Amino acid sequence: LEGLGAELEGAVRRALLRRGAHDGDLARGYRQAAPRARPHHRPVAVEHHALVANGELAVRLLDALALARAFETATKRRHLVSWTQTEGGAMPRRNWTRRETLMALAFYLCPPLPRKNWDDNDAEVRLLAERIGRSESAVCLKIGNLKACDPNRSGSGFSHAATMDARVMSEYLAEPDEIISEAMWELEETEIQISYDGRIEAPSSSRPDRPQQLGLERVEQVRQRVNQDYFRSVLLANYGGACCLTGVSVPALLTASHIKPWSAATPSERLASSNGLLLNALHDRAFDRGLITLDDCYRVVVSSHVPHTPANDQWLHSFAGRQIHLPYGEESIWPSREFIHYHNDRIFEH
Repeated sequence: LEGLGAELEGAVRRALLRRGAHDGDLARGYRQAAPRARPHHRPVAVEHHALVANGELAVRLLDALALARAFETATKRRHLVSWTQTEGGAMPRRNWTRRETLMALAFYLCPPLPRKNWDDNDAEVRLLAERIGRSESAVCLKIGNLKACDPNRSGSGFSHAATMDARVMSEYLAEPDEIISEAMWELEETEIQISYDGRIEAPSSSRPDRPQQLGLERVEQVRQRVNQDYFRSVLLANYGGACCLTGVSVPALLTASHIKPWSAATPSERLASSNGLLLNALHDRAFDRGLITLDDCYRVVVSSHVPHTPANDQWLHSFAGRQIHLPYGEESIWPSREFIHYHNDRIFEH
């Protein structure tokens, strides 16, 4: 603790105690974090987002961030302590702007495949953090908060998110093409690009097999790809990565099927998880061609246009009357009966 200095030690101790830490927790946290903290005695404020007990997001943290992380590990609690300390005293927190949140949204929509989530070691995350004057951890937490605001997902990110996060997510789901385009242009201003396959790329990225970078004439293609990849990722998460009819769990054989077709759906309906089914390639094609549909109880109905043969009976007629596996989570993400009725009336071959 001598390396931290008396002033820093006092600020840390007061902040931790205010959040309900005990002396044992403090001792364990100090022992783990002190060797990694900066050796000077002058506290320096850095940007950081962390959950606090009242659910709000803190936006400042001292250079002793390692100390707070160690405290979190020691206490096994899902919040970090937040405070601000500089030579002149407390600083007002700086909320995320809409522009910054849009850039984080682009990262949320374009995960670093094959991984599902960004982390603070990614070159792209580090570059964005540098460009907007925040920490890498703050950027990752913001991406997690946007996930928490996504009503299409059965899972969630962190339990509380800022009003701006919810607003930007709502805007995206209502006008996906317009918002993703705006997010793309904001990233372009920071010299970070969305690639043709939807991934984020920093100029210095060393990721192998980098796809062709975004050009101005390819905005529409990238935009559509990002939106389609988002829809697929949501359905994969909601259905546990398995076909809702057969249970097949090989991603390469699974398709994110629209109940109300993409061509007929509004922009917001195209992204709604309630307008989707995760099906294997065979039954996706059968559903798309109107050879099978669902009733109001989510049971399979097979078209009378499908002749009875041994193969057809095995792969199609045998599923008649079988209820699909519904998504994990609340009913709001289940297939919408409104969309099912559309499929019954407009697509299904009676």
